[in-house]
Amino acid sequence: MSEVFHKDVNLFAKAEIKPSKLGLNSLPIEIVVEIFKLLHWKDLLNARQICTFLYNASKSREIWGNLIRVHAAAAHEPPTIFDKPMRMYNPIKLEERFLRWMKTESTWLDGISLNERYIPDFSHKFLYSHLLRGGRWLICSDSGGEVLYCDLESPETGFVSLIPYPISCQGEAKSMMAIEEDPETETLSFKIALVHILVADYVKGPHGQPEVTGDSRVDVWSGCVILDEDGQGMGLQVEQLASVRISLYLGQPLFGVSLRGPLIAFTVQWHLFDTRTYAHDAIIIDWMSPRSQSQSFRRKTVNYRTDYAGNGQKDEVMLLPEGRVLTVIPQGIRIYEHSHVPWSSEKRPVCVDMSIPEQYSCDVTVPESRFQHPCGFSKVFHLSDNEYRVVFNTLTGIWGLIVRYPETGNLEARALELLPWRKNLDYRITEYRSHFSYNYGVAYSNSGYLLRARFAWPDEEDLFETGTSSMLCKPKERHLVMNADIAAGRLAWIGSQSGRVAMSDI
Repeated sequence: MSEVFHKDVNLFAKAEIKPSKLGLNSLPIEIVVEIFKLLHWKDLLNARQICTFLYNASKSREIWGNLIRVHAAAAHEPPTIFDKPMRMYNPIKLEERFLRWMKTESTWLDGISLNERYIPDFSHKFLYSHLLRGGRWLICSDSGGEVLYCDLESPETGFVSLIPYPISCQGEAKSMMAIEEDPETETLSFKIALVHILVADYVKGPHGQPEVTGDSRVDVWSGCVILDEDGQGMGLQVEQLASVRISLYLGQPLFGVSLRGPLIAFTVQWHLFDTRTYAHDAIIIDWMSPRSQSQSFRRKTVNYRTDYAGNGQKDEVMLLPEGRVLTVIPQGIRIYEHSHVPWSSEKRPVCVDMSIPEQYSCDVTVPESRFQHPCGFSKVFHLSDNEYRVVFNTLTGIWGLIVRYPETGNLEARALELLPWRKNLDYRITEYRSHFSYNYGVAYSNSGYLLRARFAWPDEEDLFETGTSSMLCKPKERHLVMNADIAAGRLAWIGSQSGRVAMSDI
């Protein structure tokens, strides 16, 4: 058998072989498209320059749709460059948006300076903002609870009212806002949670205790983008889903708020009567639970810290999957299994220990957090069936939190430094909030610069360049809240002094 094989090979070697006229352009275009789907996007751009046939083949929506899905999976979140179904974009628009995304990532650390421009509005002092996926729609709320939005593709048109003031007198309430986008829907949709706490409900009255009005409340709204007949975005619209009245004293709001599914969590601080101690609580409510008009306000109370300061600084809180809630403590981060906390509608006890037993909590130590606790938490990134990751900011660097839910046993969590800052940040980083995605971030330095950062997790080391560079030198004012969408190539932030909103295209 082997002798016959060698004879055939020798005959083939001696034969005169004529050059074939076959080439890539003789292949069915469907096969070329499948080959192109396997290429890196830079190799695809090079290959398309060979001939007209390959250039035309590279215009297939299958190729660009596949590239978008692959890169979104690497960022562990759905594609953020669209505010309507991908099928409503033609191949040219898919290619355009993907290449803009790749250009932003590849030049992120190049130190290209940006120009800031303010969005016309002089009547609001914004405290919260959220840049919806696609980088076009920015939602903001002011201290009185009014919610507005702006089309960043036409920022000169200014803000449009979305949700009116909840209280007739704007200065009577402190309002907190959280937004949760629905990644499963093709068209951009989201929920807005607004926590309105009247000043009279936490400031001591003439009798030494707050005079609870019963007018504080939590409102939940559902929103989506409005599309015209041609599928173009025209604006945003909302409808109210629920309103839960807060009929008892909770404390002074600390401006940390989180929305996840049916649950809303927010942080408050209250003075233990007849003591010098302040308690910090995370209040959790289920806005979807049915209730009658006469039913008392039901909530879970997680007492995560006590101290003697009572300074009213922001304490962040984050609802995690599977009945967990993340809080910040002087040593770092504490995660509670709040499913063990009973629902209650009773008035808070004055001298009863409401802390959760140790077996239902998990502490994560973060160095230097005694000087300034962690802040600027990113969204939760889901990596596998039992692992989640979160990025956050500290004085000394960008850190990552890895949380694992084992099939048996207690929750496992650890923190690790992803990228050190060249110089420690301003100690007021809680006030001047940063923004982080899975590998990118924006933060304000103590020297007055806006810094951009690119960082890697341990399982991504050496895959790409990491580091920091200056993005905006000596901005007009400090940044109270920062929003960034790297894929869409857009930044938006709230100025700390004026409360106005500025933006820049990357």
